[in-house]
Amino acid sequence: MLTDLKFLEVGQPFPPTSETERINNYHDYKKLFEGKHSDVYQHQFQRIKRINNGYTDIVSYDIILNYHQLITKKTADLLVGEPPRITVQDKNKQKILDEIMSKNDVLNLMYIVAIDVSRYGVGLFYIYKEANKGVIDVTQPAIWFPILNPRNIRKIQYHVLCIPVITNEKRGEIELFCEIHERGKYTIKHFLLKNGVIAKEFNDEKVIETGLDDFAVIPVTNLVTSDNIFGISDYDAIDTLVSELEVRFSQISKILDKHAEPSMQGPSSALTYDKKTGTYSLKTGNYFIVEGTDGKVSYLTWDAQLNANFEYIKELQNALYTLSEMGGTLLGDKENVNGNISGIAYKLKMETALQKVSRIRNSMDTAIRKAISACAKLDGYDIDENELIIEWKDGLVDDEREQAEIMRIKNGNKPVISHVTSIMMANDMTREEAEEEYQRILQEEMEANPLNIPNPHLYENEEGLEEAEEEINKETE
Repeated sequence: MLTDLKFLEVGQPFPPTSETERINNYHDYKKLFEGKHSDVYQHQFQRIKRINNGYTDIVSYDIILNYHQLITKKTADLLVGEPPRITVQDKNKQKILDEIMSKNDVLNLMYIVAIDVSRYGVGLFYIYKEANKGVIDVTQPAIWFPILNPRNIRKIQYHVLCIPVITNEKRGEIELFCEIHERGKYTIKHFLLKNGVIAKEFNDEKVIETGLDDFAVIPVTNLVTSDNIFGISDYDAIDTLVSELEVRFSQISKILDKHAEPSMQGPSSALTYDKKTGTYSLKTGNYFIVEGTDGKVSYLTWDAQLNANFEYIKELQNALYTLSEMGGTLLGDKENVNGNISGIAYKLKMETALQKVSRIRNSMDTAIRKAISACAKLDGYDIDENELIIEWKDGLVDDEREQAEIMRIKNGNKPVISHVTSIMMANDMTREEAEEEYQRILQEEMEANPLNIPNPHLYENEEGLEEAEEEINKETE
């Protein structure tokens, strides 16, 4: 934890000692997300070494179970895969808001930040001005070094972004460009690193006014505590489980491969000696006379006792479903995904995952309000973050039949939408097309049942009702 800017002084190590573990974890999380598990787990081989029926070689990670990436993508899908609706009551401001959302591709940025929040524990929006226009962007947690208030780490004094550029790899020289963000401005500093230590500070410091009232760096966090501002990665709870599953699957695969080609057994009389090659061989198709029953020529069969392994794998997977808070329904457990279930039953199965995502949603809601408000300010407009109305979705497929039934019950068994609206929704029609289609439906109904008088409230005026009554009278005559 950093509480001042002394880590940027000449002679100080970089990254600072207190941040080394966090940065190293970020590098590992990135590799896990990308499926490069052998790079991350190689230092754990001594812990996960297993001996299988005399095979003492260390298990290689030939089978990669990338639950890390799956959990991250599912978390992002539940959070913003079904895009939230962001509006403001003022029509003029709504046009400005729509332009900001479109030009910055805000919904896609939210998805990127959600991925970082899951895998790193924190994601970062970054606001700046380019070509006299406000820009909402993202930046990497690996270059972020917040300076915290020691009494309350939730109060950030500075956001420092440090970007390393390798200039001479052989001599271990790296140039470090740092942005020290305060409210309303940031200072750019330039350093030279030699073998991981700040050796020099260049005399080219610049101060940039952001035009904002707050920080230009806006974090979104996963689960945080009173002593952890960086959020907890989703990977921390599942790391050992996934590594163990990969070991078990790799072991089973190796054992099955070992016994894929069965050997034969039998008496020595079954073999023929070849004088030219000096080797014995078995000629099949011949008849061999053997004494007793032990001389039978047969294949060696292997009685694989893998049930315990498979049971252990099942227990590991159940623990994974629980500790990841995602459940078997999302992560592909056959017992949870087979069969048709109602929308309510499906949501009950997803309850833990939805609760997990709601924690991130609270942080995302605050951050995106600040980001949009800040971007509008840089464009010369005033949209207060509290003016924004954000309607979040749950990312699950709706059971329309079940919803309609619930609404009908709540509405006293009365229709909840008009016939015209239902035709629009069912056939993707405009209102005019739907109204024409509805009139045709009414006409067909009256022709088929001339004694049935339509509901007068379905017509907009009395003239329409009179015309309908005249049509019915003609039919009855």
